[in-house]
Amino acid sequence: MKLLFLPLFFLALLRADGCDKSDAGTAPAVTDCGTEIQVRDPLPRLTSDAFSVVSATAEGSCLTVTISATGCSAQAWQLRLWTDGQVRESSPTQTSALLVFDDGVGENEMTCQAIIEESYRFDLTPYLEAGSRPTTLELTGTGTTVRID
Repeated sequence: MKLLFLPLFFLALLRADGCDKSDAGTAPAVTDCGTEIQVRDPLPRLTSDAFSVVSATAEGSCLTVTISATGCSAQAWQLRLWTDGQVRESSPTQTSALLVFDDGVGENEMTCQAIIEESYRFDLTPYLEAGSRPTTLELTGTGTTVRID
């Protein structure tokens, strides 16, 4: 019985080791800038829950946006950034992007009324590398414009 147990034990270890190596190679790449901007022309029909932009700054190809909204916590929140990829020929060159916020609460569910702030980072690289580089980015519908250096 002991002779059968040892080979089975080593076989199980080898199989587990092989699984760990294959899983590491398929993990998605994560950038320091956060979620990549989604470039789609035309933009899909997008809806957003209510939020306010507290601040927005760009450093290189990284955009940091701080928002506020009502809720119990920001744990289920998701914020996405979309653009159609077009750059308006003006001086300075400008473009716009749409922030889409999901508070994680269903339409018929109640939430807390506390005001919470949360910061999100977006990687603008997929957009900035595709054609002429804009110098400003307007966050559509928020009254916020960010200078891109």
